[in-house]
Amino acid sequence: MHQTLPILIYRLGAAALTPLAPAFLAWRGHRGKEDGARAAERLAAELPARPPGPLIWCHAVSVGEMQSIRPVLASLPPGVTVLLTTSTTTASRLAPDGVIHRYAPLDLPAVARRFLNHWRPDLLLWTESEFWPNLLAEVAGRRIPALLLQGRISVRSHRRWQRIPRSARQVLSAFDLVLAQSAADAGRLRELGAVTVRMLGNLKGAAPILPADPMEVEAFRTLIGSRPCWIAASTHPGEDAAIVETHRRLLARYPALLTLIAPRHPEWAAEIVELCAGLETTRAALGQDPNGAIHIVDRMGVLGLWYRLAQVAFLGGSLVPVGGHNPFEPAQLSLPLLHGPNVWNFADAFAGFHAAGAAISVAGAGELAEGLGGLLDDPGHRHHMGMAARTEAARGTAVLGAVREAIDPWIRRLSA
Repeated sequence: MHQTLPILIYRLGAAALTPLAPAFLAWRGHRGKEDGARAAERLAAELPARPPGPLIWCHAVSVGEMQSIRPVLASLPPGVTVLLTTSTTTASRLAPDGVIHRYAPLDLPAVARRFLNHWRPDLLLWTESEFWPNLLAEVAGRRIPALLLQGRISVRSHRRWQRIPRSARQVLSAFDLVLAQSAADAGRLRELGAVTVRMLGNLKGAAPILPADPMEVEAFRTLIGSRPCWIAASTHPGEDAAIVETHRRLLARYPALLTLIAPRHPEWAAEIVELCAGLETTRAALGQDPNGAIHIVDRMGVLGLWYRLAQVAFLGGSLVPVGGHNPFEPAQLSLPLLHGPNVWNFADAFAGFHAAGAAISVAGAGELAEGLGGLLDDPGHRHHMGMAARTEAARGTAVLGAVREAIDPWIRRLSA
């Protein structure tokens, strides 16, 4: 395929920078953004033997994408090897049993070729919005069937790709099928040149309910007792101050209020502690119990526990321009939803929760305190919203069936 000038410049630049890749990975490892012990995987080095038989390569860059792909992975037939790549260390910890997990190769031409020469995937299942030109060009050049699941492209990324429309069309042509997670995403992807695009809904609603140890849940429930308790989940810098201010505003009405803050990245916990000056603050990572005013959940993989203990959930990444985070997880556990105005990553999902009467949009600490206070004041309304949230979230199971049916022709070819 003839390469467009922007793609050619990108590929030549990436090739020229390849010798610097080890230093780049070491720098990121020093900042805690790479797993130093496994940095070779990012260069497609130190590769284990490829198992015989059909192999599906699934790529999920981070935690959100992992949540998308998990129900699909669970539905794949036995006898097929699954190679799962992720880019972040947090996502790597969520890799399910029974798959080969490797960190994703850097988007460098030589690395992409080495990775694909070794693994020789029979099918690629790509998730969401990472469109790496070198990797996808190698996939297309080898005629590996590629399906984009949970296809998403932000308004900002869409505008950038619009400036180089022929390049966008060339990159997206690697996908034989695009399953968009919303109608807006489907429209933007079609406009950029994706050929076969369908909108079946958001797979995150089909993910299994977050697990928790029943004994641990009961122990913490006894510890918390009758205290009113809410959780601010997946918060980002710029939001935690509003969460703490909300707690302060409600203390007169609820002096025993317990606020749980689960930052999107646990390493942000120290900054949150500074915002809580004057309030007794505890941290999960230090093994401390939630017996103060604010408990920081700075451990990964434990939201299932805290969602079961909270009475209301606020979804972070929404008071700041991040685009919001997964509302299905708390909704599946019957929690009323609060969120800020910036939820474009889950626009259709939040619209559904609002239509069901399960969500409230707020802007800033004042409205958040008012919305949360109203729910804490009215257990009946809180229960009604929680049940509506669970009912709406349950619709996601139908999405998994539709996605599985859509990709089934490619899956069946593996054993043909």
